[in-house]
Amino acid sequence: MIYIQSLDQRTWEIKYREPWTDPKTSLVTDFSTYNHPPITKEGSEFSVQRRRLLQGEQRLVVLLQHSSRTKPRNILHYLHDHLDDDILTAQDIRNEIRRINCNRLEGKNCTETLLYELEKYSWISRPVWDEDKPNRLLSMFFAYPLSIEYLRLYYKVLIIDCTYNTNSAGMPLFEAIGIDVTGKSFCMSFEFLPGETEEDLTQALKHLREMLGNDIQPGVILTDKAESIRSAVASIFPE
Repeated sequence: MIYIQSLDQRTWEIKYREPWTDPKTSLVTDFSTYNHPPITKEGSEFSVQRRRLLQGEQRLVVLLQHSSRTKPRNILHYLHDHLDDDILTAQDIRNEIRRINCNRLEGKNCTETLLYELEKYSWISRPVWDEDKPNRLLSMFFAYPLSIEYLRLYYKVLIIDCTYNTNSAGMPLFEAIGIDVTGKSFCMSFEFLPGETEEDLTQALKHLREMLGNDIQPGVILTDKAESIRSAVASIFPE
């Protein structure tokens, strides 16, 4: 049954669906009757799906599988097959992964965690902060010292470009790649930029020039046809 309010919002009208007969089977469906017994005051006839907290071996399995970059649905299948736990859902696995990630952050936000990890593993970093909002990160250059030393040996060919969808802030990731004597590529430096304008790319190339030194000049720089990055290369590496 359906209660429908009138257009003037003063009266109500009760409507119901007429019984329906299936033309093929001649079965009659009566919409005026219930197909289940009435619910009691306690409402214990129907089970309610509640959030489950993983314990013991379940947590250990999720931790190890997540550390090896296994997808949540595959972790769920593993738990169903090896621990005989068919009650767990994919949301339970995602909740546990969220708890693991929060514990790893130790109360820090993503930017603080990145700076901490770079300092922990002796990476070179050049963060640029907003002058009006000191807690807002505008860009972040970072490079591993051994990669810089390797590039100083094999600097004839340099590949630079920006890639997207690497972070929740939507910042383009500028990447510089070198090629060694065997023809294999290696990553040299990275920088999160506020955009892909000529000013942003010039800043990234200045950091790259600082790492290389003024005495090293790449022979060939490969990039795309974007006018902003071509102008930035011409200003920082004019030769």
